[in-house]
Amino acid sequence: MNNLTVFQNPEFGELRTAERNGETWFCLADVCRPLGLRAKDCKLRLKKDGVDTIALTDSVGRMQGMLFVNEGNLYRAIFQSRKPEADRFTDWVTEEVLPSIRKTGRYESKPMTMAENVAAQAQLLVEQEQRIARIEERVETALTAIARPSGDTWAEDMKEAIAGYCRATGLTEPAGRGRLYAMLDREASCNTDARLRRLRQRRKETGERRKDYMALTKLDAIAVDKGLRVAFEGIVARETARAAQKSEIAKRL
Repeated sequence: MNNLTVFQNPEFGELRTAERNGETWFCLADVCRPLGLRAKDCKLRLKKDGVDTIALTDSVGRMQGMLFVNEGNLYRAIFQSRKPEADRFTDWVTEEVLPSIRKTGRYESKPMTMAENVAAQAQLLVEQEQRIARIEERVETALTAIARPSGDTWAEDMKEAIAGYCRATGLTEPAGRGRLYAMLDREASCNTDARLRRLRQRRKETGERRKDYMALTKLDAIAVDKGLRVAFEGIVARETARAAQKSEIAKRL
């Protein structure tokens, strides 16, 4: 790899790219940072032949190996993100960065006017306030949820709550669970798949039998985090109520 180029964006920060056989490759850490992803976890879902290591010099002069991915894996990484910023990041890369590289061989950013810079900062503040409002709404919903499960029976009690959601929506339990877990990943900016893998690994390292730690589910992974428990309870209660309301309206039509 050669021709290292550093892009700067006021929202996404630094994005390093390098050229390999006439193809642009992207620093995986720089891609994952604004998308709320961990490069180590993200790499597991990428094509191996589209991942390579390049030695870079850090701010104190040390050489460090950094993971770079090709364009195909760039999009696979973006698709893993649940953050709303992912769409804007994709737009920036595909509509501004890549076309400029392909046309001139280097990135040329268009300077922002003072008015554009003020507008961009104002938009960021509005989006931040919207995110805070969504978090407050989730907290309020969770705190007012009826018959909140608690104690060591949390996972079993939540299975019953999920079954109730599935009955209200008409979904199968696997489909209903998947939809609820996806909502939790998106709203709590977490990765339940990764949390389950780590929980199983910890149990394995304690000497637990394989059939026991492999029997653990995402509910068990959620149960060990008090904040996620509260968030998930609120999601299940909210979505069950919405499904019941829709069903009632449909009956009246």
